[in-house]
Amino acid sequence: MQGDKIESKIIGRVKSIAMFIFFISLFLSCSGNKVTNYEECNFCTTTESCFDDKCVATEKICDQTVCTESQYCVDDSCVEESLLCGNVFCTQNESCVYEECVEIEPLCGDTQCNKLESCIDNRCQEILTFSTFNLYNLVLPDSYHYLARFIWKYNIGIMVTQEIQREDAEPLIAELKKYGIDVNVEFSSYGGYAGDNGYIYLAVISRYPLTEVETIIDGTYQDPISQEYYEYNNMRPVLKVKLSINNKDLTIYDLHLKAQYPIYDCDSCLYKRRAQAHALEEYIKNNSDPEIDNIIVAGDMNTASEDDFFEKNTLDMLTLKSDNPEIQDNDFLPVNYTYKRDEPTHTRYYSILDHIILSPSLLKKYQKNSIEIVTPKGRPSDHRAVILRLDLNQ
Repeated sequence: MQGDKIESKIIGRVKSIAMFIFFISLFLSCSGNKVTNYEECNFCTTTESCFDDKCVATEKICDQTVCTESQYCVDDSCVEESLLCGNVFCTQNESCVYEECVEIEPLCGDTQCNKLESCIDNRCQEILTFSTFNLYNLVLPDSYHYLARFIWKYNIGIMVTQEIQREDAEPLIAELKKYGIDVNVEFSSYGGYAGDNGYIYLAVISRYPLTEVETIIDGTYQDPISQEYYEYNNMRPVLKVKLSINNKDLTIYDLHLKAQYPIYDCDSCLYKRRAQAHALEEYIKNNSDPEIDNIIVAGDMNTASEDDFFEKNTLDMLTLKSDNPEIQDNDFLPVNYTYKRDEPTHTRYYSILDHIILSPSLLKKYQKNSIEIVTPKGRPSDHRAVILRLDLNQ
């Protein structure tokens, strides 16, 4: 009887030892195939995993290796943190600019072109990229950022704008500095919609120094067809800008004609646009040589009616075609209306409201097929931007 008790105790101790060994083995087997040292990985945190006998941050384990502190695991490969751009990783051929991957510009010949240069015939040349853009008062979300991004992406040298306020200059300049762009911003001396107290200003945004900024054509306008006179109230002025690029003098007229509102029942709107256009036509003829001078007429012409495009109407006056139809030497060309007639310049209405118009001498410097109608990323306005390029080296 006593022997049976001793034998039973021995069997119990053996079972206990066996169970202990079993649970130890089970624990080690559950800790991962890489673990051989129980002491090292016994106290890994919930954000760590055991890798090669050590506790390693789980996010750093990448397939069969561990990324360094300066790397992230992307598609089972360790990628340098420096390539992280916003929420994506740039490729080796891209650079991160303001949280966006941008393809690195190739060398032009054996040099890198400057900010305002383009690579043409394997040679860096200064090409002016010009734009007009109605900014809808920059009231849409992140408008300053997306406008700055647009100027940077398309390498805009000069932009004339409509529907902008003086207080917009500072935040826009700050956004452009993030892209390494310095600009001059000059406004019309007054706005529209309410005479001298109007709040809808014109402005020029230029990366080139300006030699003259003047607000012109105010007061009373006469429509040459209806012979009606229209006071300045509810009308807008014209912003005249002068500058010199590569020893070429350039004159720009930025304008915002009377809107067609109400859209379907406003004959006087057409008459007021025509009156404003005629006033500018006369001003250009009296203050310059339209056949020789480098002149740009650009802006929101609000040409929403078919009548605006009829002979001797708004567009003919803006292009100086109405003065003498038989003589075309001084006729200007409405570039986007001529080459992009099927592309509207508004995001909601199928209308060509915005125009860039070139004088004969400047048309010779126009880069073929460079006219574009662009809806910038983020849609900072209800209008689309119109851009073209001019080779002022010619």
